Amino acid sequence: MHNFANGSNQTSLRDYEYNGRLWRVQNELFWLSKAEIVAMAVKHGNMAVQIDTDGDEERFVWRWLKQNEGIAGQARNDVLSLATELLEKSFSLRQTYNTLHPRYCLNAWDAGWLQVYKMIFSNDRINDSLKGEQTEFKRRLNALEKKIYEAAREDGMI
Repeated sequence: MHNFANGSNQTSLRDYEYNGRLWRVQNELFWLSKAEIVAMAVKHGNMAVQIDTDGDEERFVWRWLKQNEGIAGQARNDVLSLATELLEKSFSLRQTYNTLHPRYCLNAWDAGWLQVYKMIFSNDRINDSLKGEQTEFKRRLNALEKKIYEAAREDGMI
């Protein structure tokens, strides 16, 4: 399962209360660097996201992608570039959405795709401004899934 699959529910939570304790859950599957997110936060005036990066580390997937840039496939790049574009386009909506739906913790700098998806594509979406992008995202994601499946089949994994 990959970062953008329907069943891949990775999230990032801050001050999440469970069983009488507060939890901070990091999203190690986040694909962007802290610097990229800080730049978006500054551009869109989201101080909460900027503060959330303080003292934190880069996430595993970003580090892996950086170390393995030479093996990037076009299908992967197509998905990541559109996901990044959608994240950028929706960034100005985060504070409002976080106020309306605080359970999604959209002011976490490493908020997962599930959290972003809820804000821009789900029935709980903040508005319809990005809804039209969903078809293209699904098309790119399906192309990537097909490449992964073919590679796994060629390698005898399935």
